[in-house]
Amino acid sequence: MTDVATEILNRTPKLLTARNILGETPLFRAVRYGKDEMFKLLAEKLDRMDFETEEDRKACLQRNDGTTILHISVFTENFDLALLIAERYEDLISAWDSNQMTALQHLACNPSAFLSGCEHGHLRRFIYSCISNKARGSRCQDLKSDAKSRFRWPVWEALLEEKHRYEAACELANKLLESDTSWEATNPQAVDRGVPTKSISVQEKGGGSLVSSKEKEKVELSIVLQHPDEKKGKTSPKGNRTRFNNIRNKETPLFLATISGIPEIVGEILKKYPQAIEHYNDQGRNILHVAINYRQIEIFDVVVKMEMPARRLLRATDTKGNSILHMVGKKEKRYVSRKTRSPAIQLQEELLLFERVKEYSKSHFLKVFNHNNQTADELFASNYCELHEEAKE
Repeated sequence: MTDVATEILNRTPKLLTARNILGETPLFRAVRYGKDEMFKLLAEKLDRMDFETEEDRKACLQRNDGTTILHISVFTENFDLALLIAERYEDLISAWDSNQMTALQHLACNPSAFLSGCEHGHLRRFIYSCISNKARGSRCQDLKSDAKSRFRWPVWEALLEEKHRYEAACELANKLLESDTSWEATNPQAVDRGVPTKSISVQEKGGGSLVSSKEKEKVELSIVLQHPDEKKGKTSPKGNRTRFNNIRNKETPLFLATISGIPEIVGEILKKYPQAIEHYNDQGRNILHVAINYRQIEIFDVVVKMEMPARRLLRATDTKGNSILHMVGKKEKRYVSRKTRSPAIQLQEELLLFERVKEYSKSHFLKVFNHNNQTADELFASNYCELHEEAKE
């Protein structure tokens, strides 16, 4: 079809910049449907065109709602094509769509695009390990021939395509991460903000005020000092840097990948930018808070093995005074378990997690009170009382 497209464009060059009702150009449509060769042809012709301004050129790479060809290739999981686009149009890496999200942020929300996000049996994983990482190159046809003679080759080919898709997603993530500094927008002093003082949360028998007026003043002053108005990090001077600093109520790719349970992205970010582990979001939560809140234990384990930074992160509390241990009792409502379990099993798993996190917490930090005057034990008991009753039944 590229020959036909070439002939049409030779006769009517203006069709290259024509748009449909959504503002999509032929180039955008080619990417939308994963047509690699058509994309290369149209991109070449577009690059040779003379535009009055750079903005006119960029306009051909996106539709009316701001979705770029890089965004749409990530949405449709055409990761090979997305990598070509990222290498050819690096300025699109930092571009936002209508939701003010970059392509990397969307990729970090798609766990099924990565091997860790899919459940496979031991046999399937063994077959994956037998498939060459370079199978998509010159050896691809050899593998097909080998599959025909030894196996039912459609099955083998399906596994080959699936593994390549996972590897392409990782390669794309690595490329997009080269331009990401979203973790710079943080408050590195957001630690030790709990109030480990029994007198402010333990009510004496017989009722009365929880704290004296003087104690209350001290606590309020402590909270003010511990939660100053935070200024976000500087916007990176480089144009291709992710402009996450100015986005309100959004998470960085590091935390989105943690929430989604994508250790491939989390690991690569921490490998490229070790200092990113100190990142805190607008709620004053670090990566351990987020991992526990969304029950991403694999990521939690990776971080706590990093001894020096883990010590600081384990001591941290969020803007509401919740410690890492409090997070066990604050499971995010949006978290959905992959498996259906009985209430008794669920409660058992939560109790085991609580004890596990408790082991990592310092002894003097086990009695930290959040701003609702609750210890982690009290919060856990309060939030899981209903599950406890269901488990009894």
